[in-house]
Amino acid sequence: MKKKYQVFVSSTFSDLINERQSCVEAILRAGHIPAGMELFSAGNESQLEIIRRWIEESDIYMLLLGGRYGSIEPSTGLSYTEIEYQYAQELNIPVFAIVMHEELLNKKVKENGKDVLELESPDKYKKFKELVLSKISRFFRDDNEIKLSILESLLDIQSRHELNGWVRAADVPDVKQIIAQNVELEDRTKNLEEELKIVESSRLDKIGDYKYEDIVNALKAIEIIVPAELSINKKARVTNALDLFYKHRSILSIGLSNRVGTSNDVMFLIRNLISHLRIYNLAEIVKVSGVAWVKFQTSKMGNKFIAMYEMKKRSTKKNS
Repeated sequence: MKKKYQVFVSSTFSDLINERQSCVEAILRAGHIPAGMELFSAGNESQLEIIRRWIEESDIYMLLLGGRYGSIEPSTGLSYTEIEYQYAQELNIPVFAIVMHEELLNKKVKENGKDVLELESPDKYKKFKELVLSKISRFFRDDNEIKLSILESLLDIQSRHELNGWVRAADVPDVKQIIAQNVELEDRTKNLEEELKIVESSRLDKIGDYKYEDIVNALKAIEIIVPAELSINKKARVTNALDLFYKHRSILSIGLSNRVGTSNDVMFLIRNLISHLRIYNLAEIVKVSGVAWVKFQTSKMGNKFIAMYEMKKRSTKKNS
């Protein structure tokens, strides 16, 4: 029986967007299922609860490590990326890592500046990188090497491990397994029906004191100019608050801080986007005890708005 394996892709986000896309493409080309934080819908669960649940449900864990350590989880003092890596090790699921070669990292520094490097917690990053390199890992210098490393690693893991994976019901002779899959499909159908009800009633639904459609139109109308130094092509561009909110929904759900040394792209979001989101109660300020800085993150209403926006997008694609 041909199985598809769920591969959890772990990395920092804003500095590795293109590299993550290459990972997703390689996993799909190998016939498997990529899973990562940018693919998850917003909800009521905490960030760590979502991470742990998806790692538990994955067959393979892969780490994509660049030059940054990542956002810190307050209670542990570790980055979410390192927490994910350690949790996968604790579960004893197959783990492999692909690490950006110094040659490529230096090239990215020249092109994009030092924002691609870990400036806040260099010692933690160095220690974590040493740990990763002491185990199964490969270096990459470009997108082709990313894809090749993933394909070779997946083949190696499949040959050495008995993985659960996913199979089509028609390929499973065991009736018990078919029944279990049917139950799972029924649960998914119920979830889809609930989502459909939300989509159908979204015109009447409110986000706090405001109608969903009113917020969408208001955020679309707010023009925001992204300066050249923060743009990939090094040219200033005009976007709007809605597109900026949706594009950075993952990092906003974790939270942005205004501490000393915060990167320019994060400070740009705090100064140019957060105030607009707070008008509609889509973002909130979280005070961190014992420090002078504060944290800005998506509120519960903001999570609800993003969830409704994503369902509307999926509904539009299905009907087109």
